[in-house]
Amino acid sequence: MNVFDLVATTMMDISPMFEEGRRRTPAFTSSAPPNEIMRRIMKGFQAEGIRTTCVSAHFKVKAFERDGRTSLVVVLHTLTKGLYVATFMRRQAQVLQFHRLFDKVAAHCKDIISS
Repeated sequence: MNVFDLVATTMMDISPMFEEGRRRTPAFTSSAPPNEIMRRIMKGFQAEGIRTTCVSAHFKVKAFERDGRTSLVVVLHTLTKGLYVATFMRRQAQVLQFHRLFDKVAAHCKDIISS
């Protein structure tokens, strides 16, 4: 059995392998007020011992670990009136560490996340 047979029989989606320039960033949507979403996100970072800086004009949170190894930005975008998406963008961190941190922060926001 060759690779093409394997893909055909398992119905594996291999299209992401051919999409260039597309990065998937972790995000979640919420219908909570923007201030509440950002407050919860900042609380999640603080629970992990990460200091944050909020740029409220753009609804951005910049997070840094004390040793400087993790640096990320969270931006809150308006999808429609009353529906917002918080995107987490990695600036300087290992990929697994970044996703682990996203999962922990999202757990602090689980009751305001829209499904």
